[in-house]
Amino acid sequence: MPFYEVFALAKPKLATAQCAEVLRGAATVLLKGGAILTDIKSYGEREIAYKIRRPGAAFDEARMRAGMPGCIAHCAVSLGGTSRVWRVVQAFMWQMGFMADPRTLKELDHQLKVDERVLRFMVFRKRALPKLPNTYALAKKAKELLTQRREGAVA
Repeated sequence: MPFYEVFALAKPKLATAQCAEVLRGAATVLLKGGAILTDIKSYGEREIAYKIRRPGAAFDEARMRAGMPGCIAHCAVSLGGTSRVWRVVQAFMWQMGFMADPRTLKELDHQLKVDERVLRFMVFRKRALPKLPNTYALAKKAKELLTQRREGAVA
């Protein structure tokens, strides 16, 4: 099973219980699929580097430009408000490390896409760590080098 990490941004100002529920949902999908969780990190609510458009905002902007009623921006303009689209400046950030099959990864992808509290997420496949050298063989080689140096210094 390959090693993966998922990094996700959830909506800001969620209650602690809702943030835990998002994490629990992702972990449940992984564990049901036979994955092994290795690490869960919660970074809390932080300011992000750039503004993120809220989900569905592109659709509302397109409808507003077309003059179609029923979108949030159109309602705001018709009520005398501004047509500015809500953008996210802060997000609840979390990261999870796991080992899983690709099928389980598809289920996690679906779960995070469907959950409306998740703004963005990205799954990374981590490289396998190189095998550590055999310590016995290294010690034996070092001992041989030391004896060669001593013999070279004596001769």
